[in-house]
Amino acid sequence: MNQDKVYLGKKRVDLKVKGDWVKKTPLSDQMTKILASHLASRKDNSPAVFINKKGSPLSESYIRRMVKEVGLEAELSFALTCRHLRHTFATHSVDKHGSVITKALLGHSKLATTRVYLHLCPGHFRGLMNLHPYRKKEGAS
Repeated sequence: MNQDKVYLGKKRVDLKVKGDWVKKTPLSDQMTKILASHLASRKDNSPAVFINKKGSPLSESYIRRMVKEVGLEAELSFALTCRHLRHTFATHSVDKHGSVITKALLGHSKLATTRVYLHLCPGHFRGLMNLHPYRKKEGAS
C-alpha cells in the first residue's frame, strides 16, 4: 500500500484513493487478526502490506491479473474484475447492514454515489418474484 497506513490497534486502514484524499476504512476483528498475522510473518521492513518477492509493493495491474486468474480458475462464465468484488461486497453489505453503513464502508461522502453499487441480493430478488402480479396468476391456475 503506497502511502497508506495500517492501524491494527484502532482496527483501521487509511487508504489514499481517487482524488488524492485519505479514506479511513474500518477493519473487522477477524480481518485485524488476519492482517496482524500476515504482517508478523514478514521478515522485511517494507511499509506496504502486500509485496512481491523483491519486496516491492504489488502494482494495481498485478492485482487485477491475480483477480482475473482466480476467476478463470473458478471457471466463472465472465472475466472477474476488482469492480465485481467491490459490487459483490456492496450488495452483501447493503443486505446485512443497510445503505448508510455501506456508504461509510465504501468511503463515499454522498449516498447517491453509493447507489451505483446497490443491487438486490439474489435471495431477496427470488422472494420478490413471488409478489409479481403475473406470478400470482400462474400459481392460481
